[in-house]
Amino acid sequence: MMRDKLIVMVVLAWLIFGFSASALEYSPDCAEFSNKTTDWSRTLSVDKFDPSLGVLTGVKVSADACASQLFMLDSEDSEPQCWTVTTNAWLSAAMPDGTDFVLSLPEKTNQFCLSADLDEEPDFAGNDSFRFFIKECVKDERTYSDLANWIGPGKVDFKVVAKGITDVAGSSSFDQRVRTFANETICVTYYYEPCDDGLWCNGEETSNGLICLPGTPPDCSDNIDCTKDSCNEETDECEHSPDDDFCDDGKFCNGAETCDPASGCLPGTAPNCSDNIDCTIDSCNEETDRCEHSPDDDFCDDGK
Repeated sequence: MMRDKLIVMVVLAWLIFGFSASALEYSPDCAEFSNKTTDWSRTLSVDKFDPSLGVLTGVKVSADACASQLFMLDSEDSEPQCWTVTTNAWLSAAMPDGTDFVLSLPEKTNQFCLSADLDEEPDFAGNDSFRFFIKECVKDERTYSDLANWIGPGKVDFKVVAKGITDVAGSSSFDQRVRTFANETICVTYYYEPCDDGLWCNGEETSNGLICLPGTPPDCSDNIDCTKDSCNEETDECEHSPDDDFCDDGKFCNGAETCDPASGCLPGTAPNCSDNIDCTIDSCNEETDRCEHSPDDDFCDDGK
């Protein structure tokens, strides 16, 4: 019993992993987004899955994004002050199924205190100013099962929205400058199974991307009624075998009809019923399928 269970488990594992291993991959170009503004949105496209390749079995989308920010604050207050600056960023890409693929960068908090402003202008220099530079990168990948939205012709659009947020908490006067750069790359990988069953006589299978559609078998008819038309899978050819039985009219006295593979049924040659006897009447009997010879004295009468 244990041995039988083990065999079943091995077979199931082979079916599962064997099927996965047989899937082919197709990856169109990636969509690369970049901009140098704090907030931006942009739409780029990649090719949808080509259904002529076969049946789409899965879609994987991978995305990676980086954001960097230069922040500068200059105190404009006459007394020393402290601030808390919180920064974060995220990029969101709309997927064909209506969901959003969001990459959130970690939130950063900077706390600092500055001396009183001495120059009374935003020069962002000296001990009355503060600056920092951060850069964070994140990546993620997801799979999608709503395959119909990914099948071509045409392209799938990705609208990416980037947001950079800087929140300054403090009660005094200040000037600030923020420079943000964000970029994201989105790549799509299609997994599919080809529809070709390798049989010529079935015709060439096609696909609508979701299911395989049967091919149209080759028309092996030669329009000759007395041939047997068939498809030879070994030679990938149609064959036409003559069969005299298709031409037989069931009459013995007509002779045996034959089949010519080029022109069809040919009439038979009637049996030679002559017995070379002048005083017999030679005939063919259709009921007995035999020649008959009936003597007739009249052929012998010399009139004397």
